[in-house]
Amino acid sequence: MKTEIADILIVSLAVILLPLMYTCAGFIFSREILGSAVIVILGIYLLLRIFISNSFHSTLNIGYTDIIVAIVFIIGCIYKLSDGKGAGIDTMALLILYMVIRRLRVTHWMYIAFSISGTVQGAVVIFQAIGMVGSINNIHEACGTFYNPGQAGCFIAICSVVTVGYMLASRSRTAIVFLVVQLAGLIVCDSRTAWVAVVAAVLYLLIRQYNLKINAFKIFLTLIVFALFFLLLVCYRYESVAGRFLVWKISAQMFSASPILGLGAGSFSDNYMLYQALYFKENPSSQLSGYADDVMMPFNEYVCIGVQYGIFGVLILMALIYSVFKLPNKCSTIWRGAVIALLVIGLFSYPTEIYPILSLATIIVAFAACHNLRITIQFNFSYRLKLACALIVGVLIMGSGGYFCRYLRISNNTYSLYVTGKDLSNDDYNRVKNNGFFNEYYIGWLLSDPRATHSERLCDAKPSYQVYLYLGEYHYMRRDYEDAIKYLMTASDMIPCRLRANYYLWKIYKEKKNFTMALEIAQKVLSQEVKIESTTTLAIKRQMRDFINSGVGNFNKEKLEYHPKSQLLRQYTAYQKLEFRIQRKLQF
Repeated sequence: MKTEIADILIVSLAVILLPLMYTCAGFIFSREILGSAVIVILGIYLLLRIFISNSFHSTLNIGYTDIIVAIVFIIGCIYKLSDGKGAGIDTMALLILYMVIRRLRVTHWMYIAFSISGTVQGAVVIFQAIGMVGSINNIHEACGTFYNPGQAGCFIAICSVVTVGYMLASRSRTAIVFLVVQLAGLIVCDSRTAWVAVVAAVLYLLIRQYNLKINAFKIFLTLIVFALFFLLLVCYRYESVAGRFLVWKISAQMFSASPILGLGAGSFSDNYMLYQALYFKENPSSQLSGYADDVMMPFNEYVCIGVQYGIFGVLILMALIYSVFKLPNKCSTIWRGAVIALLVIGLFSYPTEIYPILSLATIIVAFAACHNLRITIQFNFSYRLKLACALIVGVLIMGSGGYFCRYLRISNNTYSLYVTGKDLSNDDYNRVKNNGFFNEYYIGWLLSDPRATHSERLCDAKPSYQVYLYLGEYHYMRRDYEDAIKYLMTASDMIPCRLRANYYLWKIYKEKKNFTMALEIAQKVLSQEVKIESTTTLAIKRQMRDFINSGVGNFNKEKLEYHPKSQLLRQYTAYQKLEFRIQRKLQF
């Protein structure tokens, strides 16, 4: 009885409280803070189980899914360590979570925990939409305890699939109430990915629940209906789809650079914007330029795995999926439906970047593999072994608690940079410099601080439009025009539909009295399509138009037209350095 209470408690903490803690952890270091917190909570649970259990015999069951999960963890650690990024406490927390959940037998309580967690998020989204609860997002009113509606929608979608399965299996009226709140939250979130995931998973649950016979005609009809439904969702927000198509197209070029083993862990965020700049340099008239944006993830987990881990990583993922669906086991259909929802979400979103969703995926896979047994190990759990295990767990709790406090302090210091102006210590900075979200935030502050004139940390800047724009402005303010042109031209090609980089280039050439280039930049700015017109873009265009009409340099402005492959793109050789940087990364 005591062990069952402990199991129920850990299930509730993992499924219900983790997404609620996501907001408190802060966006930049949420993985590190939540990962260390998860290890502390799981460690306390393991200590309770060690001292509560009176049994001296224990059985360890290992299945094919367990072996594949272990391989995934080992490969991930090898890739990260080879790139100097460390295995990560967040990854370790997921492995421990899998091992703990794997041994639980409180499936009924897990269904309830998923239903409650999805209902809580749905209720928070609804209350935010009607103004009763505030949102942490300045743009979107309703995003639950997440940072945008898409993340909240995907979380609710996974929970609603489990709720539907639980409702079909138990005929519970409470589950119906939960489902109504969750669906209302999905409507408010307005996430197409979430709806596609729910429809696909619920369709699978209905087929399995009622043993529907499937023939070629029914499959064809289902595919037609699903295709029409998907087409309607595409037309509903075409700009988003076009933006994803651009990302996937450029990601294919990254994949071709190292198709077997990939470019390495974290290589997508480290290299994508450089590839995007090169793409628009080679295709300056591309119709996709209006959909370009700062990108740190490909909005497709399979593309991300292919780029970072190559065909080898894709095969490992396929083996994991096969072990869940094809190997003979007594796994509940509900968990397989949840896996389908996760697979669909992975097609159009980035669930592995959202720690609460990644934790749900870990729990789902652990339960889906619970009865897939192949290897059984029995051992005696003596007092000495108990004491040794308790000692190891105690050290793990203390170490993770120290990590939690450290990252919480680093997070507070990071968010207060603009207020206090106090820089991070070298030890703290070296721990977090590979975090892409931190890198952009920190570089922006660093370039705004006059004490950062000779800071070596500028060399750690990850390529993105915003960071390169910061660097360009930084060098422009110090009259270092050559470096300013290098960064601003790269930023201009990263996202052609933004004007600010070209605006600074125009100012540089005008101050250098190079009116030929200044006029060409002005023509380029006026010919650019802007994604969102604002007072700033209108003011920039007005300056360009006034400059051209002023007749500076006695040029015939009627004969001066902007051509994508003109002197501007041929003059500066910054991209030679850019291409060399990419080739150098690929060699290692």
